Amino acid sequence: MDLRSLIAERVRVVQERICRAAARAGRSPDEVLCVAVSKAFGPEAVRAAYEAGLRHFGENRVQEARTKIPLCPTGLTWHLVGTLQTNKASWAVRLFDWIHSVDRADLIDVLERACERYDRTLAVLVEVRLSPEPTKHGCSEAEVPALVERLADSARLRPVGLMTIPPYDPDPEASRPYFRRLRQLRDQVNANLAARGSSLRLHHLSMGMSHDFEVAIEEGRRSSGSAKRFSDRVQLPHPPRKAYPDVGSATALLSYGCRMQTPCAGFSKTGAWYRVPGPGYLAPGTWYRIRAEGRRPSTEDRPEGQVPENAHTGFASCILHTGSHPAR
Repeated sequence: MDLRSLIAERVRVVQERICRAAARAGRSPDEVLCVAVSKAFGPEAVRAAYEAGLRHFGENRVQEARTKIPLCPTGLTWHLVGTLQTNKASWAVRLFDWIHSVDRADLIDVLERACERYDRTLAVLVEVRLSPEPTKHGCSEAEVPALVERLADSARLRPVGLMTIPPYDPDPEASRPYFRRLRQLRDQVNANLAARGSSLRLHHLSMGMSHDFEVAIEEGRRSSGSAKRFSDRVQLPHPPRKAYPDVGSATALLSYGCRMQTPCAGFSKTGAWYRVPGPGYLAPGTWYRIRAEGRRPSTEDRPEGQVPENAHTGFASCILHTGSHPAR
């Protein structure tokens, strides 16, 4: 099965699961917005998902989105679902329509200034850390009201809801308490806003991934007013991998189309040619030559719109040249 067929089938299955979960919760499937998380996939995978009917796509990292989004179909709605550093806020404002990871006051201020600079208005969600895991990001429950109030005063940032990521557990039911708590917290914030005479309401809950989004749909059910619930960050399926003998003694698995995950010792030799095996920023099956080792590529080295700024990871040389294999 090719990538386009694989993704189309995956989208069909996910939509069926959404309909069944919505029926169990007494909700309309139209209340659920599916965001396809396209991290580590190239524009060809996004286009396949677009052709399958998806219009909302999520990215975790601004650096990856900078090179990917310009190569994708137009008319898509882009969501930043990963942690946002203040030094990436300027690019985030230019690239994304929704930001799900606002969790501190200084980030709100930086985003506001960037939106003014680029004449943008963004939908934002406050990320709440309900998990006890220290690796999880987000503000505390106690900090949510103050952040919402700060966003309410913003002219460029529209507070639309809350987001959380529970601890991973293969059992979807393990996520239910976290999803339920986020809904309760959202309803509590809305009640406080109403008591103060504010017209602002948080209508969206960003929660649920491929293995537990049915539980998120059930817990995000209507509880007051005409609120719509926002759910389901679905990971696009990885295509099956296979060996590519063209690359020599090891398989060059190029994540993002230009970053090798295989240590380069005895493998990435300057001037050597390798072929991209799977989807990424660069075309699968095309030959690429390595011209430099042990450093990040400079601006003048990078092919336009192809190599991310963080292409060199210390495990591989930089792919800086494309073309036909000299022996072919």
